Amino acid sequence: MKIGILGYGYTAKYFSDMILNINHNYKIWATTRNTPSNTHPNIKLINFDFNKVSKNIENTDIIIISTPPNKDGSDPSLSLTYDLLIQNKKNIKLILYLSSTGVYGNHDGQWVTESSTCQPDSLTNKNRLCAEDSWLSLYNQNNLPVMIFRLSGIYGPGRNAIDKIQQGKTNIVLKKNQLFSRIHVTDICQCLITAINNPMPGEIFNISDDLPCNIDMPYNYAAKLLQVSPPEYIPYNTTKISDRLNNFYKNNKQVSNFKLKEKLLSNLKYPTYKEGLDDIFNLLEK
Repeated sequence: MKIGILGYGYTAKYFSDMILNINHNYKIWATTRNTPSNTHPNIKLINFDFNKVSKNIENTDIIIISTPPNKDGSDPSLSLTYDLLIQNKKNIKLILYLSSTGVYGNHDGQWVTESSTCQPDSLTNKNRLCAEDSWLSLYNQNNLPVMIFRLSGIYGPGRNAIDKIQQGKTNIVLKKNQLFSRIHVTDICQCLITAINNPMPGEIFNISDDLPCNIDMPYNYAAKLLQVSPPEYIPYNTTKISDRLNNFYKNNKQVSNFKLKEKLLSNLKYPTYKEGLDDIFNLLEK
């Protein structure tokens, strides 16, 4: 199987390593805007440009898009590959766009499902929703096998509350009764692998764990594992924060994974932040 990844970031790198551990025969090409350097003989890193992508997309079975939209709402990966995807349509088994649960906007702490109204109130999330619609148009108008994954806050090795506490992060803003959802990168990758083995074109899935909660809970738990005092939190209404961070704190919702567990992945490896942080901490102890 040949897999193409547009945007070789944190999740894409983790996924590539994970799927190659399962099957060494997979071939992966991935775009990067940095200087390409290969880390695995079966991973080919290329520049994010038309000529490089067009040479590699032939006979590609799976396309995963992990690039953010442009500021005007257009998607750079779709602009780059639109004609190529249609030309290679007969070979493509799945196109998977990695989006964000930020497209739902604020729901005042209520649960959101894939059928909930999307009401993004920041330019970033509005653009993400536009990009979703653009990718889905390939399914609706050209019958290409597109799926959408709306990812909650991603954490995992090298990107978690334990690391931040150890690095001395103390400027954590706390807003009372603000809930947000998260997902371990391993569970994202397992969802990707499951979708690759069982494509469901046209479907949208929330990729989220079982326990939405306030931001202090993972940090308090991480501090307990490390046997240190929890960070001192800064009350939301007493400090000036960036527009990007303010948009995060304005959006209060709990992301449902009911559809995910019913149709895609019945059991998460890390159903809450506790299991995820336990595993990360145990790796530190070895």
